[in-house]
Formats: sequence, C-alpha cells, structure tokens
Amino acid sequence: MHQDQSMFDTEYLELIIGSLFHDIGKFWQRAEKDNKDLIRNINAEFGLRGIGMPEHQFWSAYFLKNILNEDDAAKRAKNHHNPDDPFDYLIAIADKLSGEEREDREGSERADPSMEPLISIFSQIRGIREEASEPSIYYQPLVGDELNLETLFPKEKKEDAFNQKTYKTLWKDFENTIKETNLSVSYDKKLTRLYHFLEVFTTSIPSPAYYSVADISLFDHSKTTAAIAACLYQHSRRKGMIDFKKIHYALVAKYKKQPCNFSEMLNNEALTLLAGDISGIQGFIYDISSKGAAKSLKGRSLYLSLLPEIISKYIVRKLSLPYTNILFCKGGHFYLLLPLLDEEEINELQRKINEILFNAHKGTFSLVIAGVALNFNDFSGDTLGKKWSEVFGNLQPKKKTKFKEIMMEKPNEFFGPFEFPEKLCKVCRSREITNLEEEKCSFCESFEECGEKVIKKNILRERIISETPLPTSPNVTDVFKAFGFDLDFRETPEVPAVNYAVNERSFWKNGCDGFVYLPNHTPLENGDILDFDHLSDKASGKKRWTVLRGDVDNLGLIFGKGLENRSISRVASLSRNFSLYFTFWLNEICKQDRFKDKTYVIYAGGDDFFIVGSWDVMPGLAMSINEDFRRFTCQNDHITLSSANFIVPSQKYPLYKAAEICGIELDEKAKLEDKNSIAFLGKAFTWDDFEKVYELKEAIIELVKNQKVSNALIQAIYSGFAEFEGFKRGEYPINRVWRLIYSLSRLARRHRVENEMARIEKRLILSNYNLEIGGLYAARWAELEI
Repeated sequence: MHQDQSMFDTEYLELIIGSLFHDIGKFWQRAEKDNKDLIRNINAEFGLRGIGMPEHQFWSAYFLKNILNEDDAAKRAKNHHNPDDPFDYLIAIADKLSGEEREDREGSERADPSMEPLISIFSQIRGIREEASEPSIYYQPLVGDELNLETLFPKEKKEDAFNQKTYKTLWKDFENTIKETNLSVSYDKKLTRLYHFLEVFTTSIPSPAYYSVADISLFDHSKTTAAIAACLYQHSRRKGMIDFKKIHYALVAKYKKQPCNFSEMLNNEALTLLAGDISGIQGFIYDISSKGAAKSLKGRSLYLSLLPEIISKYIVRKLSLPYTNILFCKGGHFYLLLPLLDEEEINELQRKINEILFNAHKGTFSLVIAGVALNFNDFSGDTLGKKWSEVFGNLQPKKKTKFKEIMMEKPNEFFGPFEFPEKLCKVCRSREITNLEEEKCSFCESFEECGEKVIKKNILRERIISETPLPTSPNVTDVFKAFGFDLDFRETPEVPAVNYAVNERSFWKNGCDGFVYLPNHTPLENGDILDFDHLSDKASGKKRWTVLRGDVDNLGLIFGKGLENRSISRVASLSRNFSLYFTFWLNEICKQDRFKDKTYVIYAGGDDFFIVGSWDVMPGLAMSINEDFRRFTCQNDHITLSSANFIVPSQKYPLYKAAEICGIELDEKAKLEDKNSIAFLGKAFTWDDFEKVYELKEAIIELVKNQKVSNALIQAIYSGFAEFEGFKRGEYPINRVWRLIYSLSRLARRHRVENEMARIEKRLILSNYNLEIGGLYAARWAELEI
C-alpha cells in the first residue's frame, strides 16, 4: 500500500484511514466487552448517555483518536452509520456496497459476536460438481502473526477456532504492536504499516456476526470499503462532486425495500472493474537452455511474481489510489477497482504499459486490459458475478490484437528489418551480447543475481521514483524503474524506503513496513543453487529430475457460480485465500525435511504451481499438496485440484519441452472428464486411486529392498499384465492370470514372505480375476525407485 506523499492531501488521507478502520471497533468490542472502565471512557468521550455498551463505531473512533492519534479519521469512522457531511456519506456508501448481501441468520437469531469465529469462505462454495455433497461448515482459527498447521487450516468445531487465540489475547497483540510502532513517518510508510497490521490481525475475524452469518472477513470488508471510498472520492474529483447524501438515502431505502425519489441515481456509473492479463509468461520461464537454467529460473520466476504487482501498482498510482484497490494480483492476472474510466483512458494505459514491455522484451510479453463500468446497483444480487464474467470476456478479443498500438505507431520496430546479431546469449538465446567476451546478456545476468538475492536476503526494498526510460541493454531493475519503482533485496531495511519482510508476517520485528509472500524455496549446496544435474543425482534409483504442475479445477466456475452471495468482500476473500495457499503454504510444504533438498519452487501463484525436483520425491509432494489443499478448502468436494508429473527421459532434456509435455498431460489427462486427478507415468489417476498405487509401490519396494526378494517380482507383474492385455485383445482363449498367481506364490515360498505377497496379490487381482491397472504402474514406479 505504498504511495508517494504528494498523492495524499489531508482530506484524502483521513478518508482512507477512516474507511480502513471504520469497523475496527467490532474487534475491540468483542475483546473488551466486560471492561467497564473502558466502556465508561468511550461513553464519556462521545457524550453517550448511560453506561451501556457503546456501538462499534464509537469503539472505532475511540481507537483512531486515542491510539492512532487520528482525530479527523476518527470522525469519519464515528459517523459511518450516521453520516453528517459529504465524506461521511461517502464512507457510509462504501461500507454498504462492500457488505452487500450479508446473509441473515435463520430466524433472526442473535449471536454473541465474542464467541463467533469466522466461517471459512470455502465452506460457502457449492454447485460446481453435480455428484458432490453439500459442503460442511468450517471455522477459521483466530490467528495473528504465526501461520502454521494449527492456525492456517479451518476447524470443524467452533471451540477449536479459539484454541490458539481468543479475541482478548489477539486484540492485546494487535494493540501492543500498534503502540510500539513508530507511525510518525511518511504517508506511504504509515499507510503500508497500517494496512499490513490489519492484514495480519483481522483476516481471521468476521466483520458481521450479530444478526448476519459470520463469513465475511473484517480485513476483506475493511479493504474493499477503503477501495470503494477512494474510487468515489477520485471519481468526484474527476467528474464533479456526486450527491452522496441522496445516493446514501437511495441505498438505505433499497435495503429496507422502501420507495425513494432518488432510486434512479443508483444506476449512475461511478466505478470501473478493470481486469488485466499478461501473456507469454510460460514461454518466458521455460524457454531457456538447460545449462545454467536453475540459477536463471529463480530470477525469472521472481520477476514474474513481481511484474504483475508492479504493473497493478503503476495503474493505481496513475489514478491516485491506495493499494487497497488491487483486489487480486497473481499468476499474470489482476483485477483492480478504479474510478469510472472511458475506453480511451483504458487503451492509453494499455499502450503505455505495452510500450515498456515491448522495449524490454521485444514481444515476449504483452498486456491486455479491459474494464466494465459499475453503478451503485451492481454490487448486489448476481450482478457483481456477471460483471466479473463480463470483464473477463472483454479481455478475450483484445488478446487477438496484441501490440496493436505499437504495430501502428512503430511498424519497423515490430516487423523489422532486423540485423542478425553476431553473438547470442547462451541462456535465453534471444538477446544479443555486445561484449563478445561475455556469454550471457545483461538481462540473464540480472535474473541470476535476483535469484541469488531472494534466497539469501529477506527484505524487499521499494522506492517510488520518476519513471525512467529503458536503456539500450536493460536488466530486471530497469524494467521496474520504467514503471516508477526501484526494487532491491536487502539484509537490512532502508529507512527512507518502504520495506517488505519476505514470507514473514511479523514484519515489524525486523524494522519493515509490511510483508510479501514470495515462493522462494530453493535447494542449496554450499550456498549455491543446485542445478538440474545435481537434482537428478540426489534421486533414489533412476537419476532423473522431473517437473510437477498443477492448478485448481473449475476456477472460473468457482468465482462465477460457486459463491451464491457474491459481494465484493467475499470475492476478495476467496482470491486472497487461494493466493495464501499457493504463495505461502505450498512453499512451506516444500521446506519439509523430505522435500527441502530435492525440490525447487519455480512458480506458485494465485491458483497454480510449477516445481522442479528429484523425481523420487515429486509424487509424494503432489499428494501432500493435494492433501493439504483439501484440508485448507474444508474438504469441500466442489473445490478440487489436478496435477501432472513428468519425469524427463535424460538429465539434459530441455526444460521447455518437459514443461510443455507436463502441461499437455495436465490438460488432456488429469483434467479430462472429471478432473480431480494426477497424471503420472503417462496415465491419469484419481487422487484416491493414486494413493493406492503409492501404497502398492511401497509394498513392492519393501519386499525387493528390505526382504531381498529378487527383481523377478516386478518382472512377474509386467508379464502378468502383458498376458492380461493379450487376453483382452483375443490373443489367448482364456485369462492366464493363474500364471501371475503361480509366480507370486513361488517367490513367496522361496523368500518366506507369504503374508506380504498375499497382500500384494490381493491388490493386484480383482475378485473377477481382472487385474487392477494401477498395479502395473506401481511396479514401474518401484522399478524406477529401486
């Protein structure tokens, strides 16, 4: 949420802070509901009669005034349910639009908010898979700065959500952290700190909990309220002041289902939902030579994690918005909430961004952005979901006219003619090397440098600078500077800049202003990144490396159809939670002892991942990722994951080819038909069947490696399946499965493993004497591992 000070006048800053913290009183109220002295002080502060419980807006105002020392923002928060001036009305409108479609509890049941945990957003997804059962309700544990197995994964029982924290203990952590933090800093650092404090301490807290179903995170509601408020403020500056008082009256009447003379004003368009898509990402990551690929890959994947973020920040800065307005940004895609823009303004933004991308990458990347206008009625009903689908649909035709502006304005730069370079970079094989004594271009050298920095330095420093033209031979940082951002990784924070702790939520403990999740796990040896040959050498059995790819099934349906109540807060929560799993937790899985020295997270984004590693641990990693994904998504059968694992035929196999084949197997095998599967050794298995194949493989290895049964066991299984396939093709008049049974029996008697062999035989041969196809793949898997 980093901005330069010139973008925020006092009025605008108090609006943003007031809207961000307008509901913080709900948190404090739940924590200190029995604190009579505090309640008395709040009542006295605002001249409230009696000694009863003050409403949450007064708690919010008291916090802003007495803890944050934000008197003007306190007024905005206090009045958001009883607005007094145009900016009070603005926050009141934003609050209502953000919280659209709060579900009422059945029978108007009233709950005690201090005993209500947040219902996981994944419990609310339904209608995706016909055969799936109704999802169960799971609860998000109260969590602060530590994410682990106990705090990250939803619980089936309400009481288990309070095992680690209560509202009282979590509030004390939050309050003490705020009080111990210096907020007498520049506007950009202050906003960044406040925003990330909210993210750390309020993502697991429900915003509505009294009469409403507690499934909207306080953080997501606060963030989107601030985003809407900022948009309306900037829209009024750009297009003329809106009569926010009448809009507010019309919204209140709408919710109460009462007639209103101003209801037509709700059809006035005032905001834009903007979608962006960067194409060329996969080719950029994978299409490099294998020599030196490991070092370059980490830098490239880091660059592609940061580039969409920087482009999103570039756009919101152009429109003088805080970073709350970035609703989603991962995997080369982003969604932004902006003031109303016309098509010409959107096209101009696209032109400027593509000019930088083209000059930097000569056509490897391109960006398309498209928008859809929103009015005040578009935040309710199915309308927001339809708008989300509409803006995605608006992107598709633009993808067919990439770089249209550059082609028209500078055809020679796009079509040539071009001089053939004297020497090409040995890594990317596309950029010219001006110094013939060098082997790598400046870009590839900078990727390797970035890759080494991100695994050795834990602070991302960000400085806002003037947009800097690209030099003739640019590097990674030059591209970011062209968008007005100077980024670097450091071991210590740089005081004037904004500093983000990498993968560390307790950012304040090392002097940072916020945190950022970057999938940076990389196997090292003596401080150096292991190359693919070393990953092969570390494998048991066959010395090979492998690639693992995967993504969420039916993601478009989940967002467009799965949420019955698609308020902007819920959509933001769903996006944030998917991103949290893939950018944070997947990285943590790969750090586990059995995987950490053999796996290399190349990319993990909003809903997908790409990992390279020693072949022997990758199937187990795939199962762990899926198992934890199921736990994280509340065992909801409407939310599934598919994956593909491709073992390269030789150590020197090109990465781009391995990635391409793995992608085909993911799309054409794992995702064919019912999805929810993994493709391995060229065949798709459901996750349940794959676990059975894994168990049979382990049983075979136990006999061959530990019980010293000869490899004839594997050969017997191969022969049995070959004859069974011949029988099905009509080559044999009878099923000769008895030959396999006889071979297994001989081996069992010879090595005195009758019981163990009987269990393997039971897994291989079905009751009708057909063979379980998974047995063939278990044997192949075991042979590779032995």
